[in-house]
Amino acid sequence: MRKLQENVDIENSIFKESYLKNLTEKKSKVPFNEEPIAVAKVVEKIILTSKPKPRYYITKATYILGYLKRVLSTSTLDKILSKIG
Repeated sequence: MRKLQENVDIENSIFKESYLKNLTEKKSKVPFNEEPIAVAKVVEKIILTSKPKPRYYITKATYILGYLKRVLSTSTLDKILSKIG
């Protein structure tokens, strides 16, 4: 949020209302976040493998959304994603 305030002209943005809402809301800890060490471990795994995969899932949310992407139609997934974010 600090970087948003530093780098975006919120007052003149077409997304002003959305930005201000996000800046003023009380935020709780996001349930799907992982600690930075989880990312570091995956990066280490990628570096050490001779044939890295095209994508790696780290958080529970990425596993869930990866699965949903395979089983749902694009329009259904888009509707879900629009409600999430």
